[in-house]
Amino acid sequence: MCYTLSGFGIQKHGLKNGWYDGGSIVLAVLLVVIVTAVSNFKQSRQFDKLSTKSSDISVEIVRAGQRRPISIFDIVVGDLVCLKIGDQVPADGVFMEGHSLKVDESSMTGESEHIEINSGNHPFLLSGTKVTDGFGLMLVTSVGMNTAWGEMMSSISRDLDEQTPLQARLDKLTSYIGKVGLAVAVLVLAVSLIRYFTGHTTDDKGNREFYGGKTKFDDVVNSALDILAAAITIVVVAIPEGLPWPLP
Repeated sequence: MCYTLSGFGIQKHGLKNGWYDGGSIVLAVLLVVIVTAVSNFKQSRQFDKLSTKSSDISVEIVRAGQRRPISIFDIVVGDLVCLKIGDQVPADGVFMEGHSLKVDESSMTGESEHIEINSGNHPFLLSGTKVTDGFGLMLVTSVGMNTAWGEMMSSISRDLDEQTPLQARLDKLTSYIGKVGLAVAVLVLAVSLIRYFTGHTTDDKGNREFYGGKTKFDDVVNSALDILAAAITIVVVAIPEGLPWPLP
């Protein structure tokens, strides 16, 4: 539609001035799309880098009989993880040995009381919990999204796809504004066309614009496109997100 407006505008006003109507809308749409895409891409990359860096914790493990520090992302099932006060449990596992090992499971269960881990009553450790006392050795049984923490995060991610009541009301309001704007634009278009074809409009010199069969076809088309452009402008003003609508 924008290209059509530009084409008839060029035909009517010449190349120098005729491209303004359609060309300005095309340029505005391109600027909005490019700036938004670049901004979202940069923000996404920065967030991913920050998230990865903050999650990349060094832990001490025993693998092949050797004790060494590795990244939390390199832990595999079967590793023995050394835990001490202040450590975050990097995976789900089973208590092997240690002394007075206690963990804070409030992030998982909501319980504020610290849980004592031992080989008898409570031998299981959950990813995402924190060691508050003692030390111990844990055998890793599951990592990544297979842990209790991973399953909980996956569930939360699915819930985030659902709209909140506020988002639902805002979408409803946006839809209502869009319908009103579209209705006004259609009404203006209909009234303007009726006034034009019934001879109630005049040009800059005060002369009647439409004389039935006496008016040139190109003049009729140009006038109709001017009226259509005015209606599209109403839609764009009423709904900024609807700016790309006129594009083919």
